[in-house]
Amino acid sequence: MGIDQRGGHDARAKARFHLPEAEKMRRLNALRHALQRATPQSGERPGRHPTGHYSRTILAPLCFFLGLGALAFAFFSWLGSPTVRQAGTRMEIVIPAALDGHHYLDGAINGQPVTFLIDSGASYVSVSHGLAQQLGLARGNSATFMTATGPVSGQIVADQAVAAGGFGPLPLSVSVMPGSRPMALLGQNFLRHVETVQANRQLILRGTALPASKAPSPARIRAPWVALTGVALLIAALALRSGRRP
Repeated sequence: MGIDQRGGHDARAKARFHLPEAEKMRRLNALRHALQRATPQSGERPGRHPTGHYSRTILAPLCFFLGLGALAFAFFSWLGSPTVRQAGTRMEIVIPAALDGHHYLDGAINGQPVTFLIDSGASYVSVSHGLAQQLGLARGNSATFMTATGPVSGQIVADQAVAAGGFGPLPLSVSVMPGSRPMALLGQNFLRHVETVQANRQLILRGTALPASKAPSPARIRAPWVALTGVALLIAALALRSGRRP
């Protein structure tokens, strides 16, 4: 390679590394702009905004659906709770059918609160073995009961104080059935002491009431608090949706 050729080659190599001033300024401005976008503005914490955005994205719909669920639960609890009418010592309880088609009534066994499923086909007031343990029922006499699935072995515990919806307490025998899930049935040995009428998905019980039987059912007491919780969750969902803290 001659001297002239080497000189031309060196000039082209220098041109590759020595850019025009206009190109240098263009690249410098592009780099400065990229750094400004990556650097948080004053008062903004790095990584704060994406986390807050994702939190609002998740929490807002969660609070919304929980709030709707709480309001629906309160509404159906209020509608499904019994209505009490009383004149002197005579009382009438109107029990709407629950969503599962059954009728439920709050009561007590030996003074301990129990929610009964009213079962006119059951001969006795019945509880599951798990609920009997929770109530502290004494061990009873062994017995065999006929159920829809066939005969099962259980126990009969005599002279238990049973009250339901303001009726009673009555000294009744309570049958203990197999099963760990808490369950209580209001059977015929209690229902024969009251008048029962069933019509339009409602069960009506009439009989002699206790003096303090006008107290509202627990379902009606709980419903307003559950409704308030639902409203609070909906407000929180709207606040998160708008980007503010609730």
